[in-house]
Amino acid sequence: MITNDNVFAGNQGNGFINISNHGAFVASCHLGYKSNGQSYFQSANYLPVLQSKLFTLPKDATGIVLQVDCWIDFSVSTTMCIEHFNSVVQKCFYLWGTVAYNGCSEIPCSGNGGNGGNPTPPTPTPPCCCCCCKC
Repeated sequence: MITNDNVFAGNQGNGFINISNHGAFVASCHLGYKSNGQSYFQSANYLPVLQSKLFTLPKDATGIVLQVDCWIDFSVSTTMCIEHFNSVVQKCFYLWGTVAYNGCSEIPCSGNGGNGGNPTPPTPTPPCCCCCCKC
């Protein structure tokens, strides 16, 4: 049986950053890092309300930069937060507020599941499949 504990045990040392949007806005998230001497970039250009994005990081990731933006309309965005990490991390962030007043807060990752205090990687929320978005 596959459980969060099994997933975590098989990925000891790997990292993740999970972003959950609980604000009344659409967000975008961008993650950059270096691994094995090469630069990598991951992005979630469309993170609607009540959706999450899970970014995974290799064990040797360094120079990690996370940027989260709030979209005011289809062409204008503002930066909500920029976070820098020197080495691999296991972090969760909670987006809150409205277009006019918003924030990005680090929160404990849920589901420690007996891992001695180490967070279990969160389960990503699947994208919506309805008439209002492209799947």
